[in-house]
Amino acid sequence: MDEAAKISKEVAGILRHPLTHRSENEKLILQLIRHSGAMPKADIARSTDLSAQAVSVNINRLLDLGLVHKKESQRGKVGQPSTPISLSPGGVYSLGVKIGRQTTQVLLINFVGEVCADRKFEYSAPVVNEVLSNIKRMIDEIVGEFDPEVTDKIIGVGLAQPFRLDEWSDELGVNPALLDDWAEVNAAQELQASLKRPIYSINDATAACLAEMVVSPGANRSSFLYIYIGTFVGGGLVIDGRLHQGASGNAGALGSQLVFVPGKVEPQQLISVASRFHLERDLQKQEMGIDSEAALESAAFVEWVENAAFALAQTIISSSALVELDRVVLDSSLPDKLLDAIVASTERALEQIISTGVTLPIVEKGHLGSIGSGLGGALLPICSEFTMMNQTAEPSFNA
Repeated sequence: MDEAAKISKEVAGILRHPLTHRSENEKLILQLIRHSGAMPKADIARSTDLSAQAVSVNINRLLDLGLVHKKESQRGKVGQPSTPISLSPGGVYSLGVKIGRQTTQVLLINFVGEVCADRKFEYSAPVVNEVLSNIKRMIDEIVGEFDPEVTDKIIGVGLAQPFRLDEWSDELGVNPALLDDWAEVNAAQELQASLKRPIYSINDATAACLAEMVVSPGANRSSFLYIYIGTFVGGGLVIDGRLHQGASGNAGALGSQLVFVPGKVEPQQLISVASRFHLERDLQKQEMGIDSEAALESAAFVEWVENAAFALAQTIISSSALVELDRVVLDSSLPDKLLDAIVASTERALEQIISTGVTLPIVEKGHLGSIGSGLGGALLPICSEFTMMNQTAEPSFNA
């Protein structure tokens, strides 16, 4: 945890939104409804082991705060009609910021994760001052679009960004001087100081994993590895329904995984084999865009996907030897047809590599695509403040 997060509870209490001061029982109920859908009080009591009276008291408080609402009563075969309790979309709102190596995105979402506004800008290199100034501009634009009924309920900003952006100039093919400032700048502190809102920080690929965990049915009980092929490749790890980051936030940092590639003696990092950036570069040499119909049949893509799938399969097998996984989710900002090809090739590669003694997980195609990191960033304040999940991130506060 960085120094910005090591702040007294007194200051944190001043800066946190009043709606985020929820009891453990309230968080437990909100988490249950988020994962399982609308439920009557009796079912909530059975699922949480709380007494009927405790559930009633907490639900009434959440109703008064506008965090939940009653749906139309349902009549069963026996007894009184039951009234399902559901999350209120307009209960709270959250901003998400994704700082990428080629794109920055800002989202506003409501309490159930629906996107209410979306802004982005692109660049050849993420220069600190330009990125931060554009984030502030986009947030101001989004906030200016809505009435106080919405803006007064924005509880914070979730910042999703790659770790150590200053170290990737060679891979991006840009002048190192353009990225050097990232070694000295704490983006969370800079944004919190100007936005006057709590900032919650998370790795960009881990943020996409969080989004997958929240929106995917049954993910609250499963263990899965999330692999995201963006400009670079990264990932996240969920164990028994909990996002696992580790003390330094590096759990699931798949880009650093060592893999072997056909034709090369020395092992390579996964990031240098299975990243979108390298595919785009090779396609450009053949004067093809990544969205073109010809890309799927090109020699550049065929070679890239063969190497990437072989490397991804090694990563999946190695991960499965350490953690028993129910599934692996492969997602990407790549066009849908290209992602389909990667998933199919990875499944074939898994059949070809020796995995004796390891139970291999199911490989699934993700469905969030390029919005995953930004959505995960926006979900971060909501998940951190309104669920019983392991604390996914500490908000940064500028004393």
